[in-house]
Amino acid sequence: MTLSALALAVALGRAPTSSPASPSPLPNDLLAFQAASSTESLALTLDLTRGVALTDQSTDKACRLKFAGLTRDRLPLLDPILPDSLLPHLHWGQDGNDPVLEIPWTYRLPVHVRQEGLSPVRIMVTLDKLFTEVASQSVAPGLVHESWRRGTAAGPLSIHVLDVDLKVSGLRVAPVLAEGRDGHFGLEPVSKMTRRVGAAAAVNGTYFGWGGQPLGLLMIGGQLVSGPIFARTTLALSGAHPFIERTALSAYLELPLGESLEVDGVNQPRWADMVAVYTDRNGKRTRTPAATGSFEAAIDAQGRVVATGSADTEIPPGGFVVSTTGPSAPWLVGLLVPGATASLHVPLSDYWEGVTEAIAGGPRLLSAGQITVNSDQERFPSDIAVGRAPRTAIGLKADGTLLIVTVDGRSPSHSIGLTLPETAQLLKELGATEAMNLDGGGSTTLVLDQKVQNRPSDGSERPVSNALCVWTAPPAP
Repeated sequence: MTLSALALAVALGRAPTSSPASPSPLPNDLLAFQAASSTESLALTLDLTRGVALTDQSTDKACRLKFAGLTRDRLPLLDPILPDSLLPHLHWGQDGNDPVLEIPWTYRLPVHVRQEGLSPVRIMVTLDKLFTEVASQSVAPGLVHESWRRGTAAGPLSIHVLDVDLKVSGLRVAPVLAEGRDGHFGLEPVSKMTRRVGAAAAVNGTYFGWGGQPLGLLMIGGQLVSGPIFARTTLALSGAHPFIERTALSAYLELPLGESLEVDGVNQPRWADMVAVYTDRNGKRTRTPAATGSFEAAIDAQGRVVATGSADTEIPPGGFVVSTTGPSAPWLVGLLVPGATASLHVPLSDYWEGVTEAIAGGPRLLSAGQITVNSDQERFPSDIAVGRAPRTAIGLKADGTLLIVTVDGRSPSHSIGLTLPETAQLLKELGATEAMNLDGGGSTTLVLDQKVQNRPSDGSERPVSNALCVWTAPPAP
């Protein structure tokens, strides 16, 4: 048996033999076929009796190569088994009179074809398994959108990147709340929020409860919408100089006798033994459930106690309600009587001078250029901290440029998602020195020019509590 016949036999899964009864060589136009696989690529080598006009007709379902000039009935009848789990087999099809080599794939790979020699003619086909393809567009001065398609050893990735140069006049980034009923928190798709406020682009923002209540620090227009929890990482926006830091709440109540009481949460769900404050950003009422020993006092915009109760108290316009259970409740019952005075102090501006917009997320991904995923410190559960998922993340370059990134997930044929360390590595690759995670999973959404650019893993947009929006001109009043 000749070497070429041996190579063909091996490729076709036939056992070579030196027996005198061996069949004569097949009269094939395909003299030999070899396949080699590595973590980077699959390489195919075909030796032919004649030259061909080879065209790439690949689709999203298969690598499809048309060999115009070969004879279909002079090709092997068996379909070779390829040494690759990603591309396990091929088969010969036909387009008119021309044979077509088809290699089914889970997702499209870059294909490179080279033809050399005269007799025999050698055709070399390489399918890249590790690759990055980037399409870039300038949306407006200072705002660039990149769409990435990447092949990794684990599977495909679909990535979107907004590069926002806040030093460019007219560009502005700020959080936006979903519209809720009666002024309360609500849920709304990112695309609808984007259209409503006239933004050029947006992504989903921080974590939230099922009713739309933000879970973490949220500041809009200089007003505290929701207080921080667990000292989680926050993006603070101050003109052209954004920064990323962990933030703890330092709010307190100044009481009638000059005493002060530390506040545990602002516009957050109240738990046992907690002192919570609800402003009119929370809506018209506190919506707190009745609990044994609970106490609430409503304080108007002038700092006077106007009503007391135990749950679901009406919030005075411009004022707030203090709500508590546990040891503080009996003490406050005697102090916060109707007509008494009290004031709320949330001195974020003492630490963050000039900051008017802020949005929490977490965990932190990069600090001073180093990967520092601190899920345990920020008390994130395993469904966020562990495993692959769709991700939304924020990064800052050394020059202050803001990176807004989404990665699709939960789709083997489109994008498998990233772990948090892999998300940190991606932000570092993009040039970020500081970075943080935002809400992800089914919430991950990027909108540009009023169109959803990514593929949310739920199959459609998930209504969310808030979004981080980008304007290329001042927002409509």
